[in-house]
Amino acid sequence: MEKSSVFEEIFSTKILIAGAIIFVLMFLSFYPKFYYFPDEQHYLRNSYLLLNGSMKIFDPLKAYGYTGYEGYFVSKYFIGTSVLLLPFAAIHWEFAFIANMLLHLASFFVFVLILKELKISRIFGLLFLFFPAFVFFSRTLLSETASVFIVLLGTYFLIRKKTFSGGLAFGAGMLFRFTNALVFAPFLLLSLKETRASKKMLIGFSVFAAILILYNLAVFQTALPSYSFLEADNIFNFSNIPFKALMFATATMALYPLMLFAFIFYRGIFAREMKLAAGLLLLFYLPYYFQPFKISINDFFIGIRFWVPVMPFFLIAYARFIDDLLPKLKFSRQQFIYGAVFATIVLLAGAATVNFQHSKLASDRFEIFKAVYSATNENSLIVSDPSTTGIAYKANDSPFNSMFFSEWFGKRNVIALSEYEKYKNGFAEIFYFKTFFEGSRLEFELKKIKG
Repeated sequence: MEKSSVFEEIFSTKILIAGAIIFVLMFLSFYPKFYYFPDEQHYLRNSYLLLNGSMKIFDPLKAYGYTGYEGYFVSKYFIGTSVLLLPFAAIHWEFAFIANMLLHLASFFVFVLILKELKISRIFGLLFLFFPAFVFFSRTLLSETASVFIVLLGTYFLIRKKTFSGGLAFGAGMLFRFTNALVFAPFLLLSLKETRASKKMLIGFSVFAAILILYNLAVFQTALPSYSFLEADNIFNFSNIPFKALMFATATMALYPLMLFAFIFYRGIFAREMKLAAGLLLLFYLPYYFQPFKISINDFFIGIRFWVPVMPFFLIAYARFIDDLLPKLKFSRQQFIYGAVFATIVLLAGAATVNFQHSKLASDRFEIFKAVYSATNENSLIVSDPSTTGIAYKANDSPFNSMFFSEWFGKRNVIALSEYEKYKNGFAEIFYFKTFFEGSRLEFELKKIKG
């Protein structure tokens, strides 16, 4: 049977819609109860600061992991994600998790459009929808999901030869993570021989680059502030490369056999641009060690998070590879159906596992959060141990400092252990707080050391 007739007969748009519905039902069944990573608190809290008209915190005891400047504290994270969360967070902080779920569905829609443009069976959009890393980050308040959407949108516009719109979309990526510019760079550089197209692309990109510079000047007092990945808490070492490369290879091929090789040998539209973009991002991050000491599903995904924006390119190549391969295998109609059912079961099982595991992790952290808040009050001081959860943070930026969120839950005075001597005489009641793992479960210690 011909490739096109097989897929058009067996699959249809209804299957893609059914997949989206299943994704939403899974998400809602394991709806995140809380944020898990420190960055998420920054993005969410910034949404409320935006609503109040200022991005600055002036009380060091309520900075909760924000970076200190001259006389105030500010989040080191980009504003784009907080803007996306804002309409949902304005209703209630728990609604904020819907933002990335909807954005993932929008990315799924754009991915299917790209497949259609490239004359690849649209059914392979399900590979994108249930890709484990994308499912994981769609449950968080992090910037990965937005970065994926931006990259896909920019690529789609460029495939349609709408260069200004493509540049505009890639430029918007700068508001979420500045390394998204590395993904855009090959598309621009390899288009320079087409002067008019490259100019329009660059003009579109420059719109949001200018917005980012204005924001940086207003908040950081400099056009190009230093960013966290270059600071001392992240270790630059070439010996990290083999481990990180193995993580990336595992991420691309754990459920999708041969995807890495499909990308390497991809010869379709923008193949050079996609490979250069992936190479630049990989080389940029490989020497840095972001991986926490404890290996678990959340640690694995957070370890590959900085490469997530280029993973749609791998999936495009993989869809092309499978779409070309299956007709050559000369499967019967029945074999196609059995294979499709098996692949669907694998995809759904993977997505369900990710949803369940993340839900459990977030719920455990929320229980700790509520326990700490119920045992303390606004007039007490909480001293947070920087070794919390085993993550190699700087002494003045304990990860659990970023658990607190005064704009919604109530004010708490929180400092790192290194600042205890500085503030100990100003409070009648002081608590020492630390978290640790017992097996795979996150536990905590909260004890009164004064009062």
